[in-house]
Amino acid sequence: MTSIDDRYELVRKVEDSLRRFGVRSATRLIVAVSGGADSTALLCSLIDSTRLKTEITAVHVVHGLRARAEHERDVSFLESLCSELGVELRVRRIEEGRIREIASTENRSTEEVARELRYEMIEKAAENGGAEWIAVAHTMDDQLETLLMRLLQGGHLQGMSGIPEQRRKIIRPLLGCTRQEVLDYLAGRGVDYRVDETNSDERYLRNRVRRRLIPVVRSIFPSAVKAAATFTNQAAQINGILDTCAALLLPWAPGAKGYAVSAESFFRAPAEIRVRSVLMLFNQIGAARRIPKGFLRPLESPVRRRSGGRILEGHGAVVEHRGDTVFLYPDIVLETKRSYLIHVFEPSTYNITPTLCFTVSTVPKGSAGARGIFLPESLIRHPLVVRSRRPGDTIQMKEGTKSLKKLFNEWCVPESFRERLPVIEDRTGVWAVGGEAFGYRNRVRYYSGLSVQKDVPGKEIVFAFEYRGDQP
Repeated sequence: MTSIDDRYELVRKVEDSLRRFGVRSATRLIVAVSGGADSTALLCSLIDSTRLKTEITAVHVVHGLRARAEHERDVSFLESLCSELGVELRVRRIEEGRIREIASTENRSTEEVARELRYEMIEKAAENGGAEWIAVAHTMDDQLETLLMRLLQGGHLQGMSGIPEQRRKIIRPLLGCTRQEVLDYLAGRGVDYRVDETNSDERYLRNRVRRRLIPVVRSIFPSAVKAAATFTNQAAQINGILDTCAALLLPWAPGAKGYAVSAESFFRAPAEIRVRSVLMLFNQIGAARRIPKGFLRPLESPVRRRSGGRILEGHGAVVEHRGDTVFLYPDIVLETKRSYLIHVFEPSTYNITPTLCFTVSTVPKGSAGARGIFLPESLIRHPLVVRSRRPGDTIQMKEGTKSLKKLFNEWCVPESFRERLPVIEDRTGVWAVGGEAFGYRNRVRYYSGLSVQKDVPGKEIVFAFEYRGDQP
């Protein structure tokens, strides 16, 4: 039986974590809740805390991946729990099927897409509510699962740091607690919790690791959970030192199109420093979040200093050696003599040709006017570019996917003008085609409005094209 002291030992650990993060009384804190044991324990422990009194709001995201009735039972449970605890509950919903649609279109796992959209919604809720912190309920057991997955998939040393205790305003107060401590706390407090049916679905990698691998590991190494936590903490310290060295040894200078560094410094630096330096810039320019280790091998092996040319190309960026300088810049497609490609870094006016230019601005959501192309900022996956068409280009319409060739045929665009009509694209594909400046229509990708909820403030990116040449 769980004692009162055991029950509140978890609360003490949570309080200690909050103090380390710098959370103080009278601050606003968002708690991400699913209804499962971990998030339920996190919410209750924050309420039980007598040392740190914060203004708490719970946020629950409905992913639309399970049966609707199952989702509603989760919501009903959380409404009852939050009412009992005296906590406000905000429910955010992702349109049913939206996650699987994105995963299929972008060739990504549903787990990754669900996590990304969930965090976007929770961060928006924190921003709209003026919350300084977002608390999520990862435990030591999650840390072991993550470490094993990254290690056995051949991950980079950076990934061995595991799940961070804090990243910007996101904090994980339960990361110093085991799942058994969570269950003991809930039993001692007499609080029930929901069990997600998808946790037993072995189509998901984490579930296979949790159900098949973890029991074997723990049967051989009973202290594996705590050992993994110790290892990841040490790896995080080492990674911090190496990241600092990378920033000092390779001081990339920002430019109009990306970043540049002395080729001499780049090639003289140890391989691990080159890798880290490039990865940090990939994150800054909004390139791919998860990069296979094999993609980085050209940085690890000796590079001929006078070879020139592209060192890396792919995953949304290019590393190129030209003369005495190494450049890193975002990239989606290669430019050709007949085409153009403009990277959109910030609101500004961009010149494509002497007769064709466009202006980019941001406006509050819902203020769309008669002219221009309006795109939801929250759905854009950078890098964002304006380019000329390419063979095989398609755009998603309400009635289905349509090729730009067919669209231009419907508009009766002369062949000589088709290279001029601008295409707006991000990492997920074509967002829009600008025809208005040439006397045609603008076409914007069809997307679900539920991902950009009407009651949630946000911004739209506006593209206004101007053509001063002869009309077709």
